[in-house]
Formats: sequence, C-alpha cells, structure tokens
Amino acid sequence: MRSEYYEAGDFVLGSYAARQKKQGGAVVTLERDGNVAGLGVRIRKDISLRRNAPDFLVRYKIANLSGEELNTSFGSEFNFSLLAGDAHDRYYDIPGHTLEKRHLASFGETNNVKQVSLVDEWQRLRLTLALSQPASLWRAPVETVSQSEAGFERVYQSSMVMPVWRISLLPGKSWETEIRVQVE
Repeated sequence: MRSEYYEAGDFVLGSYAARQKKQGGAVVTLERDGNVAGLGVRIRKDISLRRNAPDFLVRYKIANLSGEELNTSFGSEFNFSLLAGDAHDRYYDIPGHTLEKRHLASFGETNNVKQVSLVDEWQRLRLTLALSQPASLWRAPVETVSQSEAGFERVYQSSMVMPVWRISLLPGKSWETEIRVQVE
C-alpha cells in the first residue's frame, strides 16, 4: 500500500514480447527474460478470452534460467473499479475465511485463498477470481486525495487484489499457475 515492498525482480522495468492468436476467441501472450535477485528468470503470461464468455483465463509460467535455486515470491496485481467502497452491500467474499472488515475499501492479507469475489449487491454484480493454487491474498483500496471545503479527503477509486505465491525452483525448472476471472 505504501510502495515500500522489496522488488527482487526487474520485470516492472522492461517491455515484454507480445504475440496474439485467434482460436474460438483470442489469446495474448506476453513474455520476458529478466532477473530476480541476480538470477535469470523467464516469465510468460497468457490471457485467453472466449467469444461470448463471462470469464477469461490468465496463465503464468515462471522458469528458472539460472544455475542456482530460485526462492522468491510472485504476485500479480488486479485492480477493479467498483463504486462505493465503504457501502455495506459491496464487499469481499472469500470462501472458508471470515474477514473482520470486508467492505471493498478495506485492506488486509488472507492466507490459503483459492477464490475471492468482489460483490456489489446494488448492481447485482459478482466478480470472482478462482486460483488454481492457494495463495496469500493482499487487498487494498486504491484512493486519491482531493481537497474539499472540509480539507483534504481520501476518495475510493477501486479495489486492488493481489494473489501472492512463494515459489522455489531448482535450476532449469518452471512453475505454473492460473487465475480464472469471471463476472456474474
């Protein structure tokens, strides 16, 4: 939330090679070789959309290109612009977990998550991320600060969710996971 985390990799700094193909929908592939803590790593991200489907699939493949074991965390951030983050009928739903604060403008970390939904009862909307592997889930509001007659105030803009996995890869090995994002 404060951008005070340690970024072990250089993947946020460079461009990715992009490819696309159409097969009953569309697949966009993003791939880049980079470094994590000085070790060579390749990240591949496939985004698959099917025609007239209420969901899309995001697949990640991380390969250790180095001659040493890679031990790191991998997270992928999603931001969803929903309204009224503090309203009682707009909230997070994480099966198997009870959240002390669950409104969309809340923040926290929940371990061993396989699914999270952002629910807006007023709009009859449920946006669900289903994870193929359990992850720690970070969630936080995205806010702007504006000046009003009452002074400076925070204004909710959207909800950030980020599944985070701990991964350990021997030289030459790879790790894969996928996230299905569905709108109901």
